[in-house]
Amino acid sequence: MKSDNKKPKLYHVALWVMLFGIFTDTLGQFIPVYFIYLSWIAPFYTLIFLMIWVPVPLLCYRQMYNPVKKNTAWAITTSAISAVLVFIIAGFFTIGKMVAVWTDAATLYTKKDNPGVQIVSRYINLGAQGGGTELSDYQVVLKRPITPLFKMETPIDTTTLNKREWVRKSVDVMVRK
Repeated sequence: MKSDNKKPKLYHVALWVMLFGIFTDTLGQFIPVYFIYLSWIAPFYTLIFLMIWVPVPLLCYRQMYNPVKKNTAWAITTSAISAVLVFIIAGFFTIGKMVAVWTDAATLYTKKDNPGVQIVSRYINLGAQGGGTELSDYQVVLKRPITPLFKMETPIDTTTLNKREWVRKSVDVMVRK
Protein backbone atom coordinates (compact mmCIF):
# COMPACT_ATOMS: atom_id res chain seq x y z
CA MET A 1 0.00 0.00 0.00
CA LYS A 2 1.35 3.39 -1.02
CA SER A 3 1.60 6.19 1.49
CA ASP A 4 -0.22 9.36 0.36
CA ASN A 5 1.95 11.71 2.40
CA LYS A 6 5.21 10.50 0.86
CA LYS A 7 7.02 13.42 -0.78
CA PRO A 8 7.67 13.08 -4.51
CA LYS A 9 11.18 12.25 -5.63
CA LEU A 10 11.59 15.72 -7.20
CA TYR A 11 11.60 17.37 -3.79
CA HIS A 12 14.20 14.96 -2.46
CA VAL A 13 16.43 15.68 -5.44
CA ALA A 14 15.89 19.44 -5.02
CA LEU A 15 16.78 19.20 -1.33
CA TRP A 16 20.01 17.29 -2.00
CA VAL A 17 20.98 19.66 -4.84
CA MET A 18 20.44 22.64 -2.53
CA LEU A 19 22.41 21.02 0.31
CA PHE A 20 25.29 20.23 -2.06
CA GLY A 21 25.31 23.84 -3.27
CA ILE A 22 25.32 25.18 0.29
CA PHE A 23 28.16 22.81 1.27
CA THR A 24 30.22 23.82 -1.76
CA ASP A 25 29.64 27.50 -1.08
CA THR A 26 30.53 27.29 2.63
CA LEU A 27 32.51 24.36 4.06
CA GLY A 28 33.78 23.30 0.64
CA GLN A 29 35.84 26.51 0.48
CA PHE A 30 38.24 25.06 3.05
CA ILE A 31 39.27 22.25 0.68
CA PRO A 32 42.51 23.46 -1.01
CA VAL A 33 41.54 22.35 -4.53
CA TYR A 34 41.30 25.02 -7.22
CA PHE A 35 40.70 25.27 -10.95
CA ILE A 36 43.85 25.37 -13.08
CA TYR A 37 42.15 27.76 -15.51
CA LEU A 38 40.74 30.90 -13.91
CA SER A 39 38.12 31.20 -16.66
CA TRP A 40 36.29 28.21 -15.12
CA ILE A 41 35.63 30.00 -11.82
CA ALA A 42 32.71 32.17 -13.00
CA PRO A 43 30.69 29.34 -14.63
CA PHE A 44 31.33 27.07 -11.62
CA TYR A 45 30.11 29.57 -9.03
CA THR A 46 27.18 30.54 -11.25
CA LEU A 47 26.15 26.89 -11.29
CA ILE A 48 26.54 26.66 -7.50
CA PHE A 49 24.45 29.83 -7.12
CA LEU A 50 21.70 28.29 -9.24
CA MET A 51 21.92 25.04 -7.26
CA ILE A 52 21.08 27.05 -4.14
CA TRP A 53 18.63 29.55 -5.60
CA VAL A 54 16.39 27.36 -7.80
CA PRO A 55 15.39 24.67 -5.24
CA VAL A 56 14.50 27.17 -2.48
CA PRO A 57 11.15 28.39 -3.90
CA LEU A 58 10.25 24.84 -4.90
CA LEU A 59 10.95 23.46 -1.44
CA CYS A 60 9.34 26.44 0.27
CA TYR A 61 6.18 26.04 -1.80
CA ARG A 62 6.06 22.34 -0.97
CA GLN A 63 6.33 23.06 2.75
CA MET A 64 3.82 25.94 2.81
CA TYR A 65 1.11 24.58 0.50
CA ASN A 66 -1.72 22.70 2.16
CA PRO A 67 -4.24 21.18 -0.29
CA VAL A 68 -6.95 21.06 2.40
CA LYS A 69 -6.72 24.80 3.13
CA LYS A 70 -6.15 25.67 -0.55
CA ASN A 71 -3.59 28.32 0.41
CA THR A 72 -1.96 28.61 -3.01
CA ALA A 73 -1.58 32.40 -2.84
CA TRP A 74 0.17 32.22 0.55
CA ALA A 75 2.51 29.46 -0.64
CA ILE A 76 3.41 31.35 -3.82
CA THR A 77 4.00 34.60 -1.90
CA THR A 78 6.23 32.88 0.65
CA SER A 79 8.15 31.12 -2.13
CA ALA A 80 8.68 34.40 -3.99
CA ILE A 81 9.90 36.20 -0.87
CA SER A 82 12.30 33.36 -0.03
CA ALA A 83 13.57 33.32 -3.62
CA VAL A 84 14.34 37.06 -3.50
CA LEU A 85 16.11 36.78 -0.13
CA VAL A 86 18.20 33.80 -1.21
CA PHE A 87 19.00 35.55 -4.51
CA ILE A 88 20.39 38.55 -2.63
CA ILE A 89 22.31 36.61 0.05
CA ALA A 90 23.72 33.87 -2.21
CA GLY A 91 24.39 36.47 -4.92
CA PHE A 92 26.73 38.41 -2.65
CA PHE A 93 28.59 35.21 -1.72
CA THR A 94 28.90 34.25 -5.39
CA ILE A 95 30.12 37.66 -6.55
CA GLY A 96 32.66 37.74 -3.73
CA LYS A 97 34.06 34.36 -4.72
CA MET A 98 34.29 35.28 -8.40
CA VAL A 99 36.04 38.60 -7.74
CA ALA A 100 38.52 37.58 -5.03
CA VAL A 101 40.95 35.06 -6.54
CA TRP A 102 44.48 34.02 -5.70
CA THR A 103 46.94 35.12 -8.39
CA ASP A 104 50.51 33.83 -8.75
CA ALA A 105 53.07 36.57 -8.12
CA ALA A 106 56.21 34.53 -8.81
CA THR A 107 57.46 30.95 -9.06
CA LEU A 108 60.04 30.43 -6.30
CA TYR A 109 60.98 26.75 -6.79
CA THR A 110 60.30 23.97 -9.29
CA LYS A 111 60.65 20.30 -8.45
CA LYS A 112 63.54 18.66 -10.37
CA ASP A 113 61.79 15.40 -11.25
CA ASN A 114 58.33 16.97 -11.90
CA PRO A 115 58.28 20.55 -13.27
CA GLY A 116 54.50 20.73 -12.81
CA VAL A 117 54.98 20.80 -9.03
CA GLN A 118 56.00 24.30 -8.01
CA ILE A 119 56.34 26.50 -4.96
CA VAL A 120 54.85 29.88 -5.76
CA SER A 121 54.24 33.17 -4.05
CA ARG A 122 50.64 34.20 -4.59
CA TYR A 123 48.51 37.15 -3.55
CA ILE A 124 44.82 37.79 -3.13
CA ASN A 125 43.55 39.69 -6.15
CA LEU A 126 40.39 41.62 -5.30
CA GLY A 127 39.71 42.97 -8.76
CA ALA A 128 38.76 46.64 -8.65
CA GLN A 129 39.24 46.72 -4.87
CA GLY A 130 42.98 46.03 -5.22
CA GLY A 131 44.91 43.34 -3.41
CA GLY A 132 48.58 42.45 -3.41
CA THR A 133 49.51 45.79 -1.84
CA GLU A 134 50.45 44.54 1.63
CA LEU A 135 52.64 41.70 2.86
CA SER A 136 49.61 40.06 4.51
CA ASP A 137 48.06 39.67 1.02
CA TYR A 138 50.86 37.26 0.01
CA GLN A 139 51.20 33.55 0.73
CA VAL A 140 53.80 30.90 -0.25
CA VAL A 141 52.14 27.67 -1.40
CA LEU A 142 53.04 24.30 -2.87
CA LYS A 143 51.10 23.96 -6.13
CA ARG A 144 50.49 20.43 -7.45
CA PRO A 145 48.27 19.51 -10.41
CA ILE A 146 45.97 16.63 -9.46
CA THR A 147 43.97 16.40 -12.72
CA PRO A 148 44.04 18.35 -15.99
CA LEU A 149 41.34 20.65 -14.51
CA PHE A 150 42.26 20.91 -10.83
CA LYS A 151 45.29 21.80 -8.75
CA MET A 152 45.94 21.50 -5.04
CA GLU A 153 47.60 24.39 -3.21
CA THR A 154 48.81 24.05 0.37
CA PRO A 155 50.88 26.49 2.45
CA ILE A 156 54.54 25.50 2.81
CA ASP A 157 57.54 26.66 4.79
CA THR A 158 60.45 27.02 2.36
CA THR A 159 63.06 26.97 5.15
CA THR A 160 62.47 23.24 5.67
CA LEU A 161 62.83 22.27 1.99
CA ASN A 162 65.25 19.62 0.81
CA LYS A 163 67.18 21.88 -1.58
CA ARG A 164 68.46 18.89 -3.61
CA GLU A 165 64.92 18.15 -4.85
CA TRP A 166 64.09 21.71 -5.93
CA VAL A 167 65.44 24.19 -8.50
CA ARG A 168 65.38 27.81 -7.32
CA LYS A 169 64.01 30.33 -9.77
CA SER A 170 65.63 33.76 -9.80
CA VAL A 171 62.79 36.16 -9.12
CA ASP A 172 62.28 39.28 -7.10
CA VAL A 173 58.98 39.23 -5.32
CA MET A 174 57.95 42.78 -4.54
CA VAL A 175 54.90 44.20 -2.87
CA ARG A 176 53.18 46.46 -5.38
CA LYS A 177 52.44 49.98 -4.22
